[in-house]
Amino acid sequence: MNTQNEPDSDAMLRGQAQILHYIYGALNGMAIRCCVELHIADIINNHGRPTTLSEISTAIDSPSINVDGLRRLMTFLVNRKVFDEMVESEESEREPLYSLNYCSKWLLCDTNVTLAPLVMMRTDPVTHLPLHVLSRSIKEGGTAFKAAHGKGLFDFCSLNSEFNRVFNEAMACTVTITTNAVISHYKDGFLGSKGRVADVGGGSTGLTS
Repeated sequence: MNTQNEPDSDAMLRGQAQILHYIYGALNGMAIRCCVELHIADIINNHGRPTTLSEISTAIDSPSINVDGLRRLMTFLVNRKVFDEMVESEESEREPLYSLNYCSKWLLCDTNVTLAPLVMMRTDPVTHLPLHVLSRSIKEGGTAFKAAHGKGLFDFCSLNSEFNRVFNEAMACTVTITTNAVISHYKDGFLGSKGRVADVGGGSTGLTS
């Protein structure tokens, strides 16, 4: 691309990098979904120590596991700082060790406080399909979800029990996190506060319980 001066060229290059960052950013969410589906964070947590790739692949318990694919996934997630990687030295022939950090601890499935259900909902094909018809919803009006599925979100949930479960679990997990934060702030309760507490976290009434 021809530009009149060097500063403009640098700005265009930064703009290109920014667009590429947005385009390939979708890989982040799908890689994290894959991690949740394979329960990788739970596998490492259950070992109680940093874990090798071989130990993770064995715990996944698949007769035809793609170890190279798993290695690439872990390398990607380490690069994104979702997991920590420990290597003794460049000359060592031992496998690298993977451990949880403050990011991957939110991907544990076997715990009450987790973002794993939200990951599964936000990366579900039902949720992703409306993103492909955003321009149509702008041209024709209405929501992208209805344009993609023919119904609004809650009507769709009422007719699709599996996605309804995924959606409610995602809402419940965010309610749990929010409720814990609220309770920790209002340690003496709400007796001295004005107003009401309302459950707006989905269909499981998690906040009022």
